[in-house]
Amino acid sequence: MSTPNATSNDGHSSESESSSAASPTFNFDHEMDRLWNNCEGLARDSLTNSKVKPLHLSLGLLFDGLCQAKDRRLINNKPELPRSLELPLFWTAISRTSSIERDDIALHLRTGIERFYDRRYLPQRIGQAIWDELERRKSEPTRNASSDGTVDILSRATAETARVLDRAKAISLEHSSEFIAPQHTLLALLECSELQAILNKWLKPENAKKLPIIVQSLRPMSISDREPSSFPILKEWAVDLTELVKEKKARGELLDPLIGRDKELRRLINVLSRYKKNSAVLLGDPGVGKTAIAEGLAQRLVMGNLKFDEGEEFSAGVPESIVARVFNLDLAAILASTACKSAYEQILKMIFDEIVQHEERGIRAIIFIDNLSQIAIGGYRGDGTGMDAATIMKPVLMKGNVRVVGCSTVEDFRIHIEKDGALSRQFSQIRVCESSPAQTLEILRGIKVALQRFHKVDILDDALVGATRIATQFFAHKRLPDSAIDLIDETCAAATLARSTNSEEAWKLQRKRVVLEMDIRSLMRDIDEESDRRMIHAQRKLQSLDKKIENCRSSRKTCQTLLRRLKETGEKIKKEEDRFERGAFHNGEDRQKAMETVRKLGIEEETLRDQLERVESGAPNVDDGEFDSCKPEPITSKMVSKTASYYTFIPAREILDSEDSILNIAEKLNDVVIGQQEAVEVVANTIQCLWVGFKNPRKPIASFLFGGPSGSGKTLLVKELAAIALQQSGTSLRINASDYAEPHSISRLIGTPACTGFDGGGQLTECVRRKPFSVVHIKDIERGCVEFRTLMQTILDEGTLRDGDGNVVDFANCIIIISTSVGQTNLRPSMSEDTERKHFLNEIESKFPGEFLSRLDQIVVFRRMSDATLIAMVNARLEELRKRLSLIDLECDYEVARGYLHCQAAYRRIGSARRLERTIRSEILAPLAKLLLENDVPANQTVVLSVDSLDGGPKRIYPKLIEGRGVAPVVEPVEESPPSSPTSSYYSFDTHDSGEDSPTDSLSVDDDEAGPHNQSWTPFSFRHGGPPVPSPLPQRIF
Repeated sequence: MSTPNATSNDGHSSESESSSAASPTFNFDHEMDRLWNNCEGLARDSLTNSKVKPLHLSLGLLFDGLCQAKDRRLINNKPELPRSLELPLFWTAISRTSSIERDDIALHLRTGIERFYDRRYLPQRIGQAIWDELERRKSEPTRNASSDGTVDILSRATAETARVLDRAKAISLEHSSEFIAPQHTLLALLECSELQAILNKWLKPENAKKLPIIVQSLRPMSISDREPSSFPILKEWAVDLTELVKEKKARGELLDPLIGRDKELRRLINVLSRYKKNSAVLLGDPGVGKTAIAEGLAQRLVMGNLKFDEGEEFSAGVPESIVARVFNLDLAAILASTACKSAYEQILKMIFDEIVQHEERGIRAIIFIDNLSQIAIGGYRGDGTGMDAATIMKPVLMKGNVRVVGCSTVEDFRIHIEKDGALSRQFSQIRVCESSPAQTLEILRGIKVALQRFHKVDILDDALVGATRIATQFFAHKRLPDSAIDLIDETCAAATLARSTNSEEAWKLQRKRVVLEMDIRSLMRDIDEESDRRMIHAQRKLQSLDKKIENCRSSRKTCQTLLRRLKETGEKIKKEEDRFERGAFHNGEDRQKAMETVRKLGIEEETLRDQLERVESGAPNVDDGEFDSCKPEPITSKMVSKTASYYTFIPAREILDSEDSILNIAEKLNDVVIGQQEAVEVVANTIQCLWVGFKNPRKPIASFLFGGPSGSGKTLLVKELAAIALQQSGTSLRINASDYAEPHSISRLIGTPACTGFDGGGQLTECVRRKPFSVVHIKDIERGCVEFRTLMQTILDEGTLRDGDGNVVDFANCIIIISTSVGQTNLRPSMSEDTERKHFLNEIESKFPGEFLSRLDQIVVFRRMSDATLIAMVNARLEELRKRLSLIDLECDYEVARGYLHCQAAYRRIGSARRLERTIRSEILAPLAKLLLENDVPANQTVVLSVDSLDGGPKRIYPKLIEGRGVAPVVEPVEESPPSSPTSSYYSFDTHDSGEDSPTDSLSVDDDEAGPHNQSWTPFSFRHGGPPVPSPLPQRIF
């Protein structure tokens, strides 16, 4: 079939070459070309008339795509579902006049309601009338359009049709359209008397007059491209990534560079360039940058040269065979828009058919699916009753007509894609690993400019380095670079929020004001004098708060005004500097005036900066309020650490100074764990060496085996190590090996695979997965089964463990501490320290195999408590009791009881922390609790802990109450004897002499060994009337 319009806008020849010449009179677009060809066929074949009449055009516009029919049955048939999911133009316009909205018709088409076509609608009846009129006029003579003898469009049209086309051309020119489109032709036909006569029979006069207005609202009247837009169906359900890149480039925006993924991108381009099986899937954990690779592909395809901020250029280097547009297909949107079976499959089939048709015309497309597992969702709404996207995609993927790039995690790909061998073999797998800290830092530097432009803040390189370090150390459960980008992005957002809203101090004052108002309303209901006094005090405090809030608000408002003026001044200076660079001055006088203007603006800028500094310095500040300034301060690592503290619940200072914590770890541990200097030194030296990088990155941070007598502080050291080294507030993951004495119990550690009701994860693997930075304490490992020790040996050797579901759990950021009670049964009191140490080492070597011991970093043997250590523990525990009693306005005089307990420790009647706890609980706390419960104790009383013998029995401690406050004893710290030469002290004791004051030191009792108190005691040096204890005390007596 010849194409009537043989010229396009650029003058090139048309695709059809059957016509020997072409008339430049009518410049049709692509859709009008197709419509004219259909009408020619209708006039020649169906109605045995070789001339195109206006009514032929009317039928073509009413039944688009069905004008090639051989008989009149085309009127009784429904229109084919067009690719754009729209009804024909004339059909839609008529339907609008009868209150059938176009969107409703399209919805009926999408939902596939068959009854929509079962009855004859108004457009069909009008079409039947046009058909009947054409048949009636078949035998009438036809007036040909005037022609100059050339074979052109007018030679195949009647005179009436020529006038219609002339009018359509005039309408297109009125709307500044370069081409004649079907909408222009339809507007011209509505002015034709033949069509008007038919429409007036079937439409109301007022509705017939609305048709031109409806047509203009349905389609754009100005057409600048002859060819229709590429991929019309695909664009309804996908985002053109290449078009987004072009728009950013046109606006002058910087593109996010793809850093550290050159290998993966080159591999992706290589796969897409293949003849067959030219689809790929990017496999990796969430957050490693799979989607960024697809966006980087779109950039590489669009731009001949990519420019970074430094101006460096490089060739795109993309083969010509894959120069295409990248579309991000949203399968979820397609599935959500379908309301009946087969509609989902029908839309997908249309999309892939359109891609194949464009591929044949040399217009290529690459489909990007962000979650590739979606293609395996079974049919209609995932219920498996219809075909899924994979079934439709497999034929085109096998032929290589459609290129697909998918993203998926390894687990999702294994579950949803790999089970279908015919589908998985069509995708080449490209593994995307986590970025290294160095690559992450480069990525942050690459997107730094974009973040600064978006948040309007400056970001120091120190903040990028800090974000990388913090994300690597404290967010190991996430993946780089996503975790580091999130930290920087949220920090910038917090800084922007602080400048645009009230200060943090104002918010805190406002919250206090709300609390005070509630207190005042509550006190107003009371009528006693105490309530009146408290209400007056609260009202005065409320007035003071109102003044502070007003000062904060006025200061913030002044700062924001100065910032706005400072920004305007900077823009003026930049504008003048640009004029200097362009040389926009005609003479020296203008140049001199501009220089004077710049000088004055510079002075004004300095003045504004000084005013802003004075307002900021005079404004009330809040402690640790890095985000409390309205000045455009740059983002620093301190701000990043504060953002990280919101997620980790670790103070920002601890995150920032973690290296200092490790440097002083020995001193901090010795302050808490008393009398174990050798063990602490071994642990501290090992941690320091491994922390700076002198370790295998695939193994745990450190691994120890703790041995020694019971009650010597092994468990305490584990918890303090977690608090200091990993900032976990004294918590650790504790596993009792006695719970795994049977081989079948190992499944509780790693999780039971694929069992319904037992999918909670392993007690060890799940905890480490959720909290990668942990101290794992294995207690009494000799009580576990052989399989348990083999499991721990695997962790020590490889640093990983596979759980019941097949997931690999990484222990590289854990400290593994194993404690044992081996050697305590045959321990003799007469052994010296060296003999005792050798005894424990020999017992450990004989109990555990060599391949297990050789995988440990250190074997640490704890020594028995010395007399000085026990005495220091006695002093500290009594002092702690005095502080607890002071919370309820009671003083404590424990001088006599202290001497008594010193004698108990000297004669080894108290040989460990557990015995000391039992002694204090039975001889002091229990009688004291009974005394306080039996008596209504007023304030300002003194509890005296005396020692007496009642009824001739043994001497014991008895608490008594006396009036008034006594003088608190003074506890002076002295040096403890070195462990190499333990001292033995002798104490004489009677009821009248409290004995010699024994030296004291810092104390902390292992809470596992301290009985029911479960307290971790803070080191202190106390003198009555001195500063308070550094750590908060529990709000209870005992």
